[in-house]
Amino acid sequence: RIQQLQLKHLEHIWRYLERLYLVEEGTWHEIPQTTMEMYKNDIDERLKTALMQFITRHEMDVLWNFLSAFRRFLENNCRQLLSKEPENQSLATDFLMYADGIEEELMYVFPPEIKLSQAGYGYYHAARYYQERNDREAQQEQQGQE
Repeated sequence: RIQQLQLKHLEHIWRYLERLYLVEEGTWHEIPQTTMEMYKNDIDERLKTALMQFITRHEMDVLWNFLSAFRRFLENNCRQLLSKEPENQSLATDFLMYADGIEEELMYVFPPEIKLSQAGYGYYHAARYYQERNDREAQQEQQGQE
């Protein structure tokens, strides 16, 4: 039986098409160009390790939804001043928790030390680790089928 396409399905179709486009484009893991420089401070090795552990501990579909929402947050929200002093102690989780499409539960385990001023590179490294994990799992699956 074929179901009729309804408006309630549109968001899922849009997200799927967005995913295909971004993966095909090959630049989805990069910091969006609209993100202001004040949100692009680099992160240290300790935080990179924490992000890698975060990516390792969650399902790929859940992570994709999170990373897509994180990217939209950078594109849409980080094109303007979000905090009077973003360079200071504002944490990325304080802002991401309320971003559209981000599951609140993930914010409790997302590395809390990442500051708002590091959101761009926090996204970049998380997305890169996601891509590496995705490639590794696809290669293992392919080897298992041979």
